[in-house]
Amino acid sequence: MSNFTDGLKKSLAGDEQSELIKSGTLLVTRGFGVMAVGLIAALWLMDQLDFGPWDGLAVAEKFDFIVAVGFMWAIVAAADALARGVSTGLTANSYTVIALDPPLSAQHEVSDGVKLDVTARAIRTHPGESTRIHSVLITSPNGATTWAAANVVTLTSTG
Repeated sequence: MSNFTDGLKKSLAGDEQSELIKSGTLLVTRGFGVMAVGLIAALWLMDQLDFGPWDGLAVAEKFDFIVAVGFMWAIVAAADALARGVSTGLTANSYTVIALDPPLSAQHEVSDGVKLDVTARAIRTHPGESTRIHSVLITSPNGATTWAAANVVTLTSTG
């Protein structure tokens, strides 16, 4: 019985082990869905018992009401899915920036074989690829600062 209860809790409240994004937006969708199913079940029960305001409605009106409740839940679910998709996309395209303190001396290959002595101020990586440097924030001798691709910058030593 405990496995059933745990499974029910995870299906309604979410399972942190399987969630890509840790947010409560999915709980809104699940909660609204539970309320919609409960409302439809209550209306069906009133229909079976010939009880309440539901009894005075025609079959077509009852069907339209149930479709409207389902449509409202579908809108909430779609908004939830879009919000989670946008959030995932923003997370997937973000970088982790790590400041280098103290800055490192480096060489920036500006063209084939031509290297310029620069100072590396920070590095940035993609999430999930923390062992691979994506780019390096460099300052040239004239004071210009820019991001350069990691494959054209060689870090040498502390500056």
